[in-house]
Amino acid sequence: MESGQQDTNSGGRANEGVTIAEAAALLGVHPNTVRNRVKAGMYEAEKVFTENGQTWMIDRDSILNNPLPKDPQQPPSQLPSQSEVQAAQLVQDVLRPFVEDLGRAREELGAERVRREQAEQERDRLAAEQAAERTLREEAERERDELAARLRGSTEPRELSERVSEVVDRGEASPEPQHPVERPSWWRRFFGIE
Repeated sequence: MESGQQDTNSGGRANEGVTIAEAAALLGVHPNTVRNRVKAGMYEAEKVFTENGQTWMIDRDSILNNPLPKDPQQPPSQLPSQSEVQAAQLVQDVLRPFVEDLGRAREELGAERVRREQAEQERDRLAAEQAAERTLREEAERERDELAARLRGSTEPRELSERVSEVVDRGEASPEPQHPVERPSWWRRFFGIE
């Protein structure tokens, strides 16, 4: 529609218009109810352009002169017959056990979902702890290897190199090779057993 062109429901009047939201507040119904009533022609309204786009402007007098109840009753022609009511009751009775089973299944599914989420959280926590333990173990192994290398490098070769440097400094000739002195094993030295 073009701007200024009135809808067929307007009746040519635009004296006191209200929006759908305002009409819903006046009538105490949902805005969709007012919108449906406007489309059904119950209220005089026109579509106008605003800064937010097109909207319905409803004639205030048509709302006040034609207030429908919040829960309009169905006309007698639309009331269900006794056979329709019985058929609906029969369908409800047949479906009731299935609906109850479905409700129980949904509850079980919800409980299972909660258990699965808890298990996933526990798995993630354990994986993080395992990664931290692995990192600590790798650091400890690295430190052990470094200490072992330092220990191997610091025992006899240093003592031998010190002795050789002393002999060289004094200008002595290297001594005649003697029978190697048998040293007691480390554990004998440690425990003091000779």
